Amino acid sequence: IQIDQTLEGDEIKPMQSLYSFCSESEDLVRSFWLATLCRQTVYEVATEKEEQSYGKVNASSIIEMWDNLLRKLRVCLLVSLRLYGKPLGACPISIKSVEKDGNFSVFEWLARDELTMSHKQEEINSLEVACRMSNRAFDPSKPEGDGQNNWKTIQRSCLSAALGESERAEYLVDFDDDERLGALHLFLKPHNIGDVLVPHRVLLLAKKWGRKPWKLDILDDIIDALRAIDVKKHKRLAYAARLEVWQSHIRPIYRAMLMGFDDVPEVSEEVVAPVLSDDTWVDAFSKAAAQILKMVGEITFKEGEDVSEWIPMVEMNDSTWPPVRDCFLLQRLVFRNRVVNRYALEAHLTLIYALRLCNDVGKL
Repeated sequence: IQIDQTLEGDEIKPMQSLYSFCSESEDLVRSFWLATLCRQTVYEVATEKEEQSYGKVNASSIIEMWDNLLRKLRVCLLVSLRLYGKPLGACPISIKSVEKDGNFSVFEWLARDELTMSHKQEEINSLEVACRMSNRAFDPSKPEGDGQNNWKTIQRSCLSAALGESERAEYLVDFDDDERLGALHLFLKPHNIGDVLVPHRVLLLAKKWGRKPWKLDILDDIIDALRAIDVKKHKRLAYAARLEVWQSHIRPIYRAMLMGFDDVPEVSEEVVAPVLSDDTWVDAFSKAAAQILKMVGEITFKEGEDVSEWIPMVEMNDSTWPPVRDCFLLQRLVFRNRVVNRYALEAHLTLIYALRLCNDVGKL
């Protein structure tokens, strides 16, 4: 390490290239070890320099930048291990990529974690409330996360990546005693905002159901989650979520049913064709589809009302890392809003009912 003798106080930035490397590297484990070694080196040299300069050089301020870096790496490691094997965002996770707008949604991280434990809205709501009230909650991006006991709590939480969904679900029953399964909500408490997490669960469940359309219980969970979005408070978001489920996941299956798979690239013939030949599945699916389409029609807009206007949902908070910001994924969802023609909606509902009664596309 080299410290320029002409610099004073906060101007001293030792090992800046290594600091930048640790911030940008996607190899989080090696970055953490390297940052730990750098921090120790900086500590030893800066402390010596502080003594030699009779306090002119402030060792604490120099070491602080490395302490903050290690805490950010700690958060990245926690999330990557807790959600191991699941997509976290638009690119591999690193400090720099997390701090760049449009790469990651912390709210989506929490929603993914919730869905590994339960799909049921009541159970998830109870989890969110319990985590907000828990005296075990702490912020790993702050000094409070440096203590040995809190380190062990984070490690136990990460171990859950090796557990199955049924084992994780036990956490909801025994919240106080099973520390191994500490939800991300305990460590990302400022992001534990129920109104923001519900629409994320809708979107994640819809994608999961799209991969496993025979699991109609997931479709029922989607409907429950859609109903959990407060229409009075978040009208445009509720509408956008309902429309997204219909347009991207339900409607393509009907198109494939009526016109064949060649013109419907959104769905896999290999996955969907077998369930379309199951009359019981088709009937249950049609009931759920009609429910969702009616839910779209329940939300109306006045003439001239901007359906794609984004209303901020959270207060910005820079006291934690990652900082709390409005979710860009939900903003994009609302920006895509378009008012559905009422006559077209009624026509689609009529077709759904006709298919249920007839149960034979050829006759229609």
